[in-house]
Amino acid sequence: MAHPNLVNVTNIVTGYIRFATDGDQGTTENLVSNAASSGKLYRITNFTVYNKDTSSSRAFQLLLFPQDDYAGTSEVIIEAQIAAQGQDGDVYGGNMPQTHTYIKATHPFYLHEDRSLRFSCGATDDFQGFMCWEEITDA
Repeated sequence: MAHPNLVNVTNIVTGYIRFATDGDQGTTENLVSNAASSGKLYRITNFTVYNKDTSSSRAFQLLLFPQDDYAGTSEVIIEAQIAAQGQDGDVYGGNMPQTHTYIKATHPFYLHEDRSLRFSCGATDDFQGFMCWEEITDA
């Protein structure tokens, strides 16, 4: 594993993923994986999650796995409970009412080689979210 030299960065590519859970589609979403010996470093720049349930508060976790194939024992990076919403909104379309509660992590963190991130929630939870990153290389 050779992590990129952050002083001599030669390439930065941005990326994102949008994800949603609604109980009948499963309880996890694989978000991003950094392969072993990729020579890349992922800088996670934004992680936003919104509870679409109009009647119940819901909890979720952002999990870090020690392997790029989502194997091994995960570590909880973010864990939160989001209050119920009075009306439906859409985090993708930007028409979320100002009164809605959501989690937005804007402090960047890094995903090293041979690591992966997964969103996890309960079986009946109804979430919508997105995550943005920069893929950094020095070669």
